[in-house]
Amino acid sequence: MRALRRARRQPVGGARQSRRRAPHRRSHRSRRRAARPSRRRRRAPGAHPRRDEPGGGATPRSRGGTRPRRARACRRERHGLPTAGQRGLSGERPAVRAGRTGGLLRDASAPHDAEGTRGRGYPVVRLEHRGDVPLQPDALLDTPHGERPAAAARCRLRPLPAAPRDGRGLGIGAAEHGLPAHAPRGRDDPRRDRRRPVNAPAIAALLFDLDDTLLDYSGGVDGSWAGACHACCPRAGVDPSVLLGALAETRRWFWDDAERHRRERVNMLGAWQHIVEFALERLGCAAPDGFAAAVARDFAARRREVMRLFPDALDTLEHFRKQGVPLGLITNGDAGQQRDKIERHGLARFFDTILIEGEFGTGKPEEIVYRHALQALGASATTAWMVGDHLEWDVSAPQRLGVRGVWMDREGHGLPSGNTVRPHRIIRSLDELIPLER
Repeated sequence: MRALRRARRQPVGGARQSRRRAPHRRSHRSRRRAARPSRRRRRAPGAHPRRDEPGGGATPRSRGGTRPRRARACRRERHGLPTAGQRGLSGERPAVRAGRTGGLLRDASAPHDAEGTRGRGYPVVRLEHRGDVPLQPDALLDTPHGERPAAAARCRLRPLPAAPRDGRGLGIGAAEHGLPAHAPRGRDDPRRDRRRPVNAPAIAALLFDLDDTLLDYSGGVDGSWAGACHACCPRAGVDPSVLLGALAETRRWFWDDAERHRRERVNMLGAWQHIVEFALERLGCAAPDGFAAAVARDFAARRREVMRLFPDALDTLEHFRKQGVPLGLITNGDAGQQRDKIERHGLARFFDTILIEGEFGTGKPEEIVYRHALQALGASATTAWMVGDHLEWDVSAPQRLGVRGVWMDREGHGLPSGNTVRPHRIIRSLDELIPLER
């Protein structure tokens, strides 16, 4: 009766839940095996004795254990059911018993022997009952006798199609997942440029500054002043080194005043003459008439000769021109000086609109300047970008209209301390704009 109660509690066809064998009548083979010297490793002192040792018996862990494999197979044969090997379940792994409840236990992580079924989510099925009800085969999950498990799984269990990588990396199966075929590329698409963030809008129009963005305007300034002073000072009896020191201080003072800067920059030759006059006044030096004008003209000629386009300017402009991106040029300053720079370096052919402060009547950072350029390009502010080296004129003022501002920091000094302007991008060369266009 005790053995019958134990049999009623056990699952049929289930795997062993421990490595210990359940207690049963030992056959002559087991008795012969017990007579041989044990090959098992020596057990630690104080461990619980085995069943065949004195004092072994049933333990809480072995109580209610499974019956021998042959006994389970014979019971399935009595009910006319295929054994585990016939059902194609040889790849099952041991599982923990779920209790005395009927139903299906699925283990999707168990390995499969059938070729092509590994990792597809086909369940390994455990069937349990209370022992007093004959186990019935499952028409959906049990493999018929003589049929390969893979074929049976394919005909009865249809796995869901593989989902797209992240909803964007779509290929031929886009329609199968209910997604449009023209969905954008995903993060793992090898064709996508990694340097451009996914949320960055494409460039529909591009506005450029001229001086110190496309053209090296500040380079060679000190050398041009030194050359002009050494050429003109000996005839006027002025020490060139003393005048150069005074000019360095006067230039900073002259251009630091915002109102004077706005007023004087539309006549650069006159501004340079005023700088020389203020420097002579600071030195208390009396110079002959026309000396300040002569130094200004000499400086302008030397400055014009040393101005060069940055090496990346023409290649970048040609790229965007070939891509059909509308380009605009916005520059402050003297109409004659700025127009001469544009024509001499062949920049006019790249731009759909050119706005010069001396010709238009006003310059950056006035809103009308950017609005006029965007209107000429037929672009909206939210899809346009502005590139320049001045944080206020080329970044902050366009950002107030919705234009994305790109600050050119060729020297790599970074944003100045105390600055409140936050550019959308900071670049050190113009070719860094090309990934933004894609």
